[in-house]
Amino acid sequence: MEQSCIPKRRPSTTHRSNPRGTCSSKKQYRPNTTRHCDKDPSRTANGLPEKALVIAAFNPTDLVSPDLFACWMRVLKAAESSVLWLPPVSALIKGNFRREAEAAGVAGTRLVFASPVEQRRAHLARHALADLYLDCTPFGAGTAAADALWTGLPVLTCAGKAMPSRMTGSLLQAAGLDALITPDMTAYEAKAMALARDPQALAALRSRAMAARNSTVFDATRYARRMEWAFARMAERSAAGEVPAAIDVPESE
Repeated sequence: MEQSCIPKRRPSTTHRSNPRGTCSSKKQYRPNTTRHCDKDPSRTANGLPEKALVIAAFNPTDLVSPDLFACWMRVLKAAESSVLWLPPVSALIKGNFRREAEAAGVAGTRLVFASPVEQRRAHLARHALADLYLDCTPFGAGTAAADALWTGLPVLTCAGKAMPSRMTGSLLQAAGLDALITPDMTAYEAKAMALARDPQALAALRSRAMAARNSTVFDATRYARRMEWAFARMAERSAAGEVPAAIDVPESE
């Protein structure tokens, strides 16, 4: 299957000269199923300021490069009432991150680290406490982005040239949230700053993200049907003695 279907900045990786053939679907890079989460978590119980702009970034911290972290710090400085909500980490990593924040001119207390939870549904529920999710680059969120969209949390991504940096964009495109796909770090930072200063725009995006539950992003049945259609065409070609070739799955399937 096509690994990421947002518009590319280089020639398509679907090469029809490939003797093994390829299969291309225009919607998303992998199926997602529905999620189940707890209800009504509170900011106070999660160590978050009640009236702050909460920017979540639950990707593993080893995916956060110095340049990306510096970008996030500039976003925090642009939105004075904001905090950055990061995943559970060790005390050593917390200290390292807060030290780098202070060096960038941001109070270390504005970095909030989530507490470990035993059940996935509790982790999903706390997404509702955030206002915006910032994706990592060049290795993006993938499953974490799907989790955020399921809870109605808008995800901002920077689409690179390789598949790992385009996973989130594929999901956003399928959800009709193309406006949250940026082409480079300059645009990513500018968009993050603009959204951090515009609560009405964030609220509108949250409504659209919540609608993603009913989009093709989480329609695993449709995804399976399209895959089966492609497999059937492959089998027909093989039975007819034809050489492998690229197969484009039509939108009608």
